[in-house]
Amino acid sequence: MLEYQIQRCTRQCAATGRELRPGEPFYSVLLRQDGQIVRRDYSHDAWEGPPPEALAWWHSRMPQAASGKPTWAPNQVLIEYFERLLEDADPSQAELTYVLALLLVRRRLLRLANDEGPDTPTLTVTCPLNENTYEVPVAIPSRDRFAELEGELARLLFGDQT
Repeated sequence: MLEYQIQRCTRQCAATGRELRPGEPFYSVLLRQDGQIVRRDYSHDAWEGPPPEALAWWHSRMPQAASGKPTWAPNQVLIEYFERLLEDADPSQAELTYVLALLLVRRRLLRLANDEGPDTPTLTVTCPLNENTYEVPVAIPSRDRFAELEGELARLLFGDQT
């Protein structure tokens, strides 16, 4: 099984190497490189648009040092990333897709459409934002693996606010 180690925003532009200042607008993009998902951050001036192979991208603003509160990537980015994982249907990412679906249900971006119990092979969820229905293969990770996947998603999809 593949494991992804994706760090939070480095506070540095991937194109220029310049440090991103508090309050400065920037872009983040998720890419698949060498079997891993990586995050790259770009200053507003260096951004030339998302590359064609981008899994997701979003615009944000560097946090002020005093805020201290992490924020999620925009809702549309979360849904698009979830859809990409489902489209890829990579068996090595089944647990990641399932955990993301559960987190999106928790955040109320997805709603459970079936509740036949834990023995069903798929989890059916609907998205009120785009009115789509998704069938997510149930891939229940171990407790340790669940915490690892949740941490991976947090590193990937949370903005760094410290």
